[in-house]
Amino acid sequence: MKNNQKGNITLLSLLLFFLISFIGLNLIQRKLIHMKKTKNLMQNYLCMKEYTGEIKRHNEVLEVTNLGIKAANAGKVLGFFTSPTLVISANKLKSILKKTQTLYHFSFLKKVSSLYLKDCKFSASAFKTNYLSKGFGIKLERDKFGVVKKREKKWKVYSGNKDSILVAKFQKKKVEVKEFPLMNLVRDILK
Repeated sequence: MKNNQKGNITLLSLLLFFLISFIGLNLIQRKLIHMKKTKNLMQNYLCMKEYTGEIKRHNEVLEVTNLGIKAANAGKVLGFFTSPTLVISANKLKSILKKTQTLYHFSFLKKVSSLYLKDCKFSASAFKTNYLSKGFGIKLERDKFGVVKKREKKWKVYSGNKDSILVAKFQKKKVEVKEFPLMNLVRDILK
């Protein structure tokens, strides 16, 4: 009687084949999950970059128009002593600059809303700027000379999804964007 062991070798090779296949599929699945998380993180950074760019442009426009309003106020005072037409022109300029500021601020709010519609998830503080506003953030707060008041306190804007959260810290003209440290802790625990 011959001892035929071909069946055992076939079973062992099938078991080895399935084990290697399982390990390979598991590695592929982990890589796909990592790629998806990386894609979400990059999307998050792009959203934050676009948002901080909008904040920067908003600050520049309001800063320049505030200077224009201050110049119009100076022209108005000068016009009282020299020419009444200068007072009228200064008032018109001031009115136009205030409307420009309001329109640009409304445009900024609309751009932030459109970013949110593009899957950029921000905290409600994303509608804050370096300048104070009233109500739902639409009306700019002005001093007695018509200049928009600056925000003195710093504020944070959070942006994120289930894979990553970024926090942007704003203070006057300085912006700092970092990954939220709690997410690193959660990732380490889940590993």
